[in-house]
Amino acid sequence: MKAVADSKETTIYQYQLIQKIHYSPLSKSLLHSIFGVYCLYMVMLLGWMSLIWIMFSFIFIWMVHGAGLFLICWRGGIPFLEHWRFTWYPMHYGFIPNVDFYPLKSYRIMIGNMALIGFIAAAAAYPWIPVQGLGVHIIVIHIWMILFRLTILLRFSRYPGHYLIKFGQKDTFLYKQ
Repeated sequence: MKAVADSKETTIYQYQLIQKIHYSPLSKSLLHSIFGVYCLYMVMLLGWMSLIWIMFSFIFIWMVHGAGLFLICWRGGIPFLEHWRFTWYPMHYGFIPNVDFYPLKSYRIMIGNMALIGFIAAAAAYPWIPVQGLGVHIIVIHIWMILFRLTILLRFSRYPGHYLIKFGQKDTFLYKQ
C-alpha cells in the first residue's frame, strides 16, 4: 500500500485562517429584535395586514436575489445550483455560496450586484404596488438582508480578493491559501 504523500494524484491545500467573525447569541437576538420592532411599528401604523405584506416582501426579495444571482452565474458560465444555496442561517437569510471556500473577490461582485439588482427591482415595482406600505417593506427588507453581507465585506475589505471566504451557522471565516 502506497503512502498518501507518495501519490502523484494527491493535492494538499493549506489554508491559513486570517480572520473569523463570530455571531454571538447577543448579535442574533439583536438582529431579531430589530426586525420585531420594525414589525410591531408597522402593525401599529398600518394594521395587522402589514405582517402579510412583510412576508410577501421577504418572498419577493428572495426571488429577486435568486434571479439576479442566477443571471450573473448564467452570464459567467457558472452552474448556479452547484455554487449557491438558500439558507436560514440567522445572519445569512437567503443565498450563500454552496462551496466550502469561495473567493472573496467573487463574493464582493455577487453581493454588490445583488444589492444593486434588489434596489432596481424595488424601484421598478414601486409605482405598480397597490398596497400602502408594501414598497417600504420591500426596500426595508432588502436593506435588512443586504446589511449583514455588507458588514462582512466591510470587515474583510482590507484583504485582497484572492483570499477565500467560508460560511458557517455561527461564524464566517476568511482564509489565505
